[in-house]
Amino acid sequence: LKTISCSEAFDVNIIYCPEKTQDGYIFAITLMPRQDFGFEKIKQNFFFLVDKSNSLQKARLCATRQAIAAALPLLAQTDSFNIISFHNHFEVLSEKNNFYATPNSIAKAKNFLYSQEIGSFFASTNLDSPLRRVLNFTNRKNEINTVILLTNGEDLHKTKNYKILESWSSMHENHYSLYILSLLDDANLPIMDLFAAMNRGQLLFSPTERGLKRKLHKLLKNLQHPIAKNIVISTIINDKKNQITLYPVRQHLPHLYLDMPYVIIGKTNQLQDFTLFIQGEGYKQNLNIKKNISFRNAQENNNHLVEEWTLQQAYAHYQNYLQSRNGA
Repeated sequence: LKTISCSEAFDVNIIYCPEKTQDGYIFAITLMPRQDFGFEKIKQNFFFLVDKSNSLQKARLCATRQAIAAALPLLAQTDSFNIISFHNHFEVLSEKNNFYATPNSIAKAKNFLYSQEIGSFFASTNLDSPLRRVLNFTNRKNEINTVILLTNGEDLHKTKNYKILESWSSMHENHYSLYILSLLDDANLPIMDLFAAMNRGQLLFSPTERGLKRKLHKLLKNLQHPIAKNIVISTIINDKKNQITLYPVRQHLPHLYLDMPYVIIGKTNQLQDFTLFIQGEGYKQNLNIKKNISFRNAQENNNHLVEEWTLQQAYAHYQNYLQSRNGA
């Protein structure tokens, strides 16, 4: 594939704050793609996983069905989608292949959604089957596969379900992103957040059931136009005494989207300029972004920076733990 330089197609914002416990500074670099550059869109395959276990209750399932039904028209007709509902067993909208997002297929999807009912009281939630079923669909290397899991996270703290998410994360070998949509008062939000981050995604939560529709709508708007996947980030430092650490780690780096800010968290022991390189696989070409990072005009702002830095370290430590435990 040819490589194009698109450094001027991104605006950059930098904030930083001193690290209180050690010498150094924590910083955040936010890149925003310019809408007028003409980035070509990478095709996407969406998988909506709908938890319909009895612990959700009917009102929650109703809100979930309405949220997905309202969001489907946001998909481009060149994108494909499927829906898998589950409790102790699962049902699939299309068994063989995903549907393209045409008016006819969206109408079929809505009928499927509204036919789903809450599982029986004694049925336990089985996350393993729907997650593994997603992997059976055709995975094309030049496309993006996005799983959106709508669940309350019930019983995720139990070893069996915890290991299911662990094994799925390693099985798909970074070919899938995972976004999880829950409510603010759901159980096990930290576990859901961890596994979304480990799979190049994000946990989103709403304070109310009615808010699920708005959250999902915003997510799909942000994901509408992917411009690069398999991101790699590196730096060039002029002063060898200066040390820079960046997060997320490579395995967790999300894809790059036209309508979503791209945030890199870092730590440096000196506020000195450095060069940032971001490379990724775009539509039929590789993208190369080079930015000179200067703190001279950066804003000092410690709002959530320390918390985000600590969280990214935790994600990385858990990834290292899994790799060492599995002999990687």
